[in-house]
This record gives sequence, C-alpha cells and structure tokens, in this order.
Amino acid sequence: MNVLAVLLLAVVEITGSIQITTEPGVVVTVDGSVRGLSTVEERGKYVDGLSAGNHEVRVEKLGFAPKVVTVLVRPGLTSEIKVLAFLTKEKAEALKSGDSWHLPNRKRKPRPDDGGQSLYDYWTSVLDEARPTGLSLTDKTILPREIRISGKATKVTQVADFILSIREIAGVPVELLEVRSEGDGTTTFRLLVNAVR
Repeated sequence: MNVLAVLLLAVVEITGSIQITTEPGVVVTVDGSVRGLSTVEERGKYVDGLSAGNHEVRVEKLGFAPKVVTVLVRPGLTSEIKVLAFLTKEKAEALKSGDSWHLPNRKRKPRPDDGGQSLYDYWTSVLDEARPTGLSLTDKTILPREIRISGKATKVTQVADFILSIREIAGVPVELLEVRSEGDGTTTFRLLVNAVR
C-alpha cells in the first residue's frame, strides 16, 4: 500500500459526520464555523470530515431563537440530530427565565373560593383553556399544592405554548420535567405546576 492510500485510510477512520434533519433554509454552524444552509436534497444539512469527539452544532432560522446542541461524533459514523420546531425569541426567553408570555385576550383566571368552584374544576378549566390544538393530556394529578401533567403533542412548540399559557392564565410557575421526541414524530412531555401563587 502506498503512503497516500495509508493517509486516506487514516483520515476515513478518524473522522465522522453529522446529519442535521431540519427544514430547508436554516443556517447550520459547527464549532463556530458556518457550514451552509439546510436543503431539501440533504433532508437538512450533512456535515462530514469532523474529528471524533464533541462538536457544538448551532441551527438558526431567521426570526427564531437558535438551537445549540452538543453532538458526539464517532470515527467512521454519522451522528444524527433532528431540529423540527423553532420557538420565537420572545417565547424562548420567557421559557428560560420563567416569566409569563403575554398571550392576547387572556386574563388571569380568579382562584376558586370556598363557596364556588372546586380546586379540581378550577385546574381542569385552566388546563383546557391553555391546551393548544394538537396537544392531548395522557395523565393529570391535581393535588392542593401541585399538578403533575403528562401528555403528547404533534409539535414541540405546542408544549412551549401550553406551558406559557398555564403561566399566563393561572399566574403560577410551571416546570418542564421531561420532553422527548418519539419515533412517530410526536413529542411526549411531563410537567409540574406549582399550584400555589
């Protein structure tokens, strides 16, 4: 084997690649270096020739908050990530800070008093009003100090909208305990709502 063939073999064995699945026209940056726009042909953006180890991938869509993910690249393999939904910058900041996000025509719901609506009915109505189309609840446990919620959404942005709507309507903190992309393209999630203002 000649020296060039040995060098090429060594390069092939020590580099890997990343497939970023996303919509077309999204700017993809790897380790601070712009790698181009995602395309329909590449089902996003394919980046090869990366050294083995961790790489920071930044995916940016104009007018939306960037997504930054650390991806482990292994020699001779392609690591895959999916970025299928983007939050507006305002929603991303509100989620990060725990602040409310103003939703038009939403007024804070008055809390139940001793002579009126039960706590269960109050929280059921808050969750029904806050729930966007395409998001369903698979389980909810309503206790005096907290509400535990599990559900499924067709888009991850619906989960963000749901959290922000609960905060806006009830005026209480909401913690995202778990969010997971499923193989069928849906998103499952678990939330913890602090029921005490």
